[in-house]
Amino acid sequence: MRDVDEVVSGSMSMSYSAPHLFGERLRSFTDEVRRLLTERSPSGEFWDWPGDTAITIARKPAVST
Repeated sequence: MRDVDEVVSGSMSMSYSAPHLFGERLRSFTDEVRRLLTERSPSGEFWDWPGDTAITIARKPAVST
């Protein structure tokens, strides 16, 4: 489980939403995100989807002699 601050921090750690990209609007953006998250989950707890994992297995072809 993650709390509101962890969700916001996780979002800010992505290259497409790095804090410097928001300039002077960073504070208003994070305040709005916190407000929306709290509306959706009054307990302040969120489940984090770990994503899917794909495994590719390959073998080198046998060498003919």
